[in-house]
Amino acid sequence: MGCGLRKLEDPDDSSPGKIFSTLKRPQVETKSDSAYEYILLDFTLEVISNPEIIKICSVLDIAKNVEEYYNKGYVVGAIHPVLLSSGQRRHFPASHIYRVVLVRLKFSHKNPPIREPRQPRLVIEQCP
Repeated sequence: MGCGLRKLEDPDDSSPGKIFSTLKRPQVETKSDSAYEYILLDFTLEVISNPEIIKICSVLDIAKNVEEYYNKGYVVGAIHPVLLSSGQRRHFPASHIYRVVLVRLKFSHKNPPIREPRQPRLVIEQCP
């Protein structure tokens, strides 16, 4: 005999509102039968020894550094400064590090590649 209280159950993984991290997956799937691939590129204005971070002279240099990805079908989804938690100490200011998110539609039999030639270009506008 019980007290009539319901037993605690683990929520179903498919329940609405369940959020899964996609940071470790280079592909994100949507409910519309399409999948997107993404690449993260980090840029800095400072001299740094980390080979994974690309050194640039100004933010305007990002455009020429992502041009080869444009030719592969990627587009820039976002450019934003990398935010560091207050507990970490770094030798360079966070405002001088920029992360570029490049995305493209992953081609499949449902999504064949577009055959028309494109001349992609990234335009960066400076705010006053």
